Amino acid sequence: LSSVTLIVERIADISRFSAGISRLGAFYEALEDPLPSKPTTNAMFAQTLGNDQELATLIDGAKQPTEIETILATSAGVQIQSLTLQTPTGRNLLENLDLALKGPSGDRNGCRCLLIVGNSGAGKSSLLRAIAGLWTRGAGAVRRPPAGEMLFLPQKP
Repeated sequence: LSSVTLIVERIADISRFSAGISRLGAFYEALEDPLPSKPTTNAMFAQTLGNDQELATLIDGAKQPTEIETILATSAGVQIQSLTLQTPTGRNLLENLDLALKGPSGDRNGCRCLLIVGNSGAGKSSLLRAIAGLWTRGAGAVRRPPAGEMLFLPQKP
């Protein structure tokens, strides 16, 4: 009986742990297939949208999304060229971002650091997902090392 009580008392913790494991599994699958296939019909978008208005916009003939090109390069660093990030409804989060983070800077820690700040919903997490190859909606190109040479940690591990 005490074992059942323990589970009941910790159900919220168990649920969070399970959700974290699920996200890590999805992340692992994305690393294994860095260029996911494009959805072929608007019906496939329905599974990812929770808002009827957003779904209606897509079904009523909104243009199909373009994809961010991910270029895997063994050279150190990350380069972003003319990156535009879009939501599933087509709203731009970022437009025409150019950024280059080359390899080690020669400082005592041997790393380059970048601080990304902005209001909630501005696209900070989406930018990091695009660099990792997890966010493909938009336009532009991201040149980055292969998955085995870099590390991406989700916002909520």
